[in-house]
Amino acid sequence: MNWLRRFIAGLFALAITVAIAAGTPWLLYRVAGNPLPKHVPSIDELVAALTSPDNGDLFLRVLTIVGWLAWATFTISVLIEIPAQLRGRRARRIPGMKVQQKVAAALVGSMIAVFAGASVAHAMVAAPVPAKSSITKTVSVPQPRPYQQVKETQVYVVMKGDYLGRIAERFTGNFDRYREIAALNQELIRNPNHIEPGWQLNLPARAVDRGIMSHATGQLISAGSQPPPAAEQPALPAPPPPPPPPPSKPPTATKAPTPPPPSSQPTTRPSVQPSNQAPANAAPAEEDESKKGAHAPLAAGAGIAAASVLAAHVIVRRRQIRRRRQSRIRRNRPMQSFLPVDDSIDTYAARQSAKHRAADRLDAGLRRLAVGLRGRVASDMPDIAAAWQNGGDLAIILTSPCDDPPEPYEERWQNTWSLPATVKLPDSSWAPSPLPGLLTFATWPQGGELLVDCERTGLLSITGDPIGCDNLLRCLATEAATAPWADGASVQICGLNNADTRYLASLNPGRVRVGASIPEAIARLSKRAAANAAILRESHIADIMLARLNNMTEASWLTHLLFIADPWGEHTAQLLELDAQLAGLRRVGVAVVVTHPTATRWSATVGIDGSLHMAWLAVAGAQARQMDSDSLAELAEAALEHEG
Repeated sequence: MNWLRRFIAGLFALAITVAIAAGTPWLLYRVAGNPLPKHVPSIDELVAALTSPDNGDLFLRVLTIVGWLAWATFTISVLIEIPAQLRGRRARRIPGMKVQQKVAAALVGSMIAVFAGASVAHAMVAAPVPAKSSITKTVSVPQPRPYQQVKETQVYVVMKGDYLGRIAERFTGNFDRYREIAALNQELIRNPNHIEPGWQLNLPARAVDRGIMSHATGQLISAGSQPPPAAEQPALPAPPPPPPPPPSKPPTATKAPTPPPPSSQPTTRPSVQPSNQAPANAAPAEEDESKKGAHAPLAAGAGIAAASVLAAHVIVRRRQIRRRRQSRIRRNRPMQSFLPVDDSIDTYAARQSAKHRAADRLDAGLRRLAVGLRGRVASDMPDIAAAWQNGGDLAIILTSPCDDPPEPYEERWQNTWSLPATVKLPDSSWAPSPLPGLLTFATWPQGGELLVDCERTGLLSITGDPIGCDNLLRCLATEAATAPWADGASVQICGLNNADTRYLASLNPGRVRVGASIPEAIARLSKRAAANAAILRESHIADIMLARLNNMTEASWLTHLLFIADPWGEHTAQLLELDAQLAGLRRVGVAVVVTHPTATRWSATVGIDGSLHMAWLAVAGAQARQMDSDSLAELAEAALEHEG
């Protein structure tokens, strides 16, 4: 039944594509005639046509030209999408044709999922048929057949944290061939970006297991052959995703069953395959008959209308699925439901006030640091990478030793300036914050928080467990929206689901804004970095922190923070280009934090157990900060109630 539904969807997509590609020119030609003018109009004729009253001809001519342009862009999108999807690669994006390419991708994907995906699967099973005709020998067939299908039909069990692209890379060697796996699995055809733990995915016939890798840690089993792998089951469930030893076990376990029946293999395939080949050959004949019935001339107008309806349906449907998956319906729940069982509201309020006191202490310590560093030359300025705080104690972590810390800071360890909690700080609220891009990434079990200067890193990627990465990104964006030491920072959110974006924007509408698209946000930030760097060079200033401390055009040195959720790596090329640009600059007032499948120049890795690893800061054993969607919703509601 599922295959029939896919088959009908493929035929419908084929009919719409042919109707638009072939029917639209016919309809436009019948209605408006030849689109090419009889002669090249002169400038006087153009001016006269534009200035004289229109009797309807000019309007019809403009509509005709628009129709031809729409048809041409759609046809080009289809022609680009077909070879790209057949090769399992992402089609090249053409500026100005985003909508056309989305519609073309949906139509071509539906067609290929049926005609290419299904026929290739059948062809791979029927390939060994020729040159053998011993159909009557069925005594030895039942034993070898299950083992033989393990090589031809492989099934992958999805584990938590898996990416479809990484699964494709594990079994095909190419990340971009995830479309081939999506074409073989009904649940992935319309939304290949969503997989869940426990799903069983059919793999291409020539898939080869290259061993467990990050975000592809699941098990490999055979389709419909539960009894034979009984000996493998004790070895396969045991390995968790991180350890390295398990990758060597699955290959040895799966190859072990194949050697025993070599003598019966030649007689097995001829006795079974001919019966399976008939449906594979019959399907194209039915497809051809359906194509002919769908190519009537009257389908041109209906095809155009159906294409627009389908495009709207695809876009709306994808948004609905994403909302259902990523955001939950907000329910009117009492405040206590968000609290731990053993905590009362008074305890919760006390903890919140303690957090505010810690934030105020950190803000006061940073502004006092700005007062102490004011007036220093560039060679005497510290290169700050991170900070650490615990119970009022504050430590500034430097990348290299810097003598003479400003009062009341003192140098207790190498590369560290410390400020004890017992030191009383005078009012320095008038001073600028030297590190508005300082964000809390992790906490230690014994106490204390680690803060990283994101302006110093420029672009920092968060890799590892997808859920942990998303929770950490929400936490960082929330802190950037509300931190008192961020001053007038501009915070931009891209890629998060609509509910999270709405909650983050409600925390501080004057500071947080929502990006229209990830490419546009990256491009704008790149221009901002280039402009700030040019101003700093012309002013002979080392970096933007020095400009802030000396109050040089204060409004121009506000930091710009961009938070991006890109778990599939769809914008890798643009992010790497921005990272390369920022690598040649010092602090220029921009910072990017992005969830990404691969590490960049500066990265933080979140483990499945919630641990955070930063090799460049020698951080290990810390716990990444976490905030799920429900906690963010509760925080936004509490903020609104407080304002009310």
